Amino acid sequence: MKKIKRSFGPFETINPQPPDPEIMLFLKEHPHLSLVATSCGHPLKPETERAMGEMVRQVAKQHLEQPAPKPKVAMEYATKVPLECWEQAEFVNWVASNYPVVWETSFAVPNGEYRRKSTAARLKGQGVKSGVSDLVFLFPRGRFHGLVVEMKRRKGSKTSIEQVNFLSACSTRGYSTAICKGQEEAKAVFLTYISEGEPHGKL
Repeated sequence: MKKIKRSFGPFETINPQPPDPEIMLFLKEHPHLSLVATSCGHPLKPETERAMGEMVRQVAKQHLEQPAPKPKVAMEYATKVPLECWEQAEFVNWVASNYPVVWETSFAVPNGEYRRKSTAARLKGQGVKSGVSDLVFLFPRGRFHGLVVEMKRRKGSKTSIEQVNFLSACSTRGYSTAICKGQEEAKAVFLTYISEGEPHGKL
């Protein structure tokens, strides 16, 4: 390609070589690297333009040669210790599938989800409070009115003072209570509870 010199007062430039399509796409996505144009709009001297163009091409080349990022894996499966929400969902599904009569009067309390301050304030005014356990089974067995379960991860989770106080209050009022680390522990607690007796009919 023939070079054509152009004069702009004290500045001088030449027409560039045909651009590489991939590099041009990269520069379009990263406009802050388009150094060949000055902020005042004046063309550059040939040696300055060549130096800046070469620097941009090197940066673009390094970017294009980088390996593609690996796809992100879902948090529940990426962690070595399953999340509390995953353990609880598996346990609830097991109860609903195997003991539908018990699950009819049972429910989860979604206290752990993130909420905006305005939403939290509105729910608090409606009676929502911290410390309430994750699962409540309103199915009397033996001497208990029901079962109250606080779910936790197998490792790395702590029980708050509010949660302990709520479980204690439920216990003094005739409910069976438990803090379960993982779905397997929750299943064992549940099976022990339903074996207490049948004061209100069979399962």
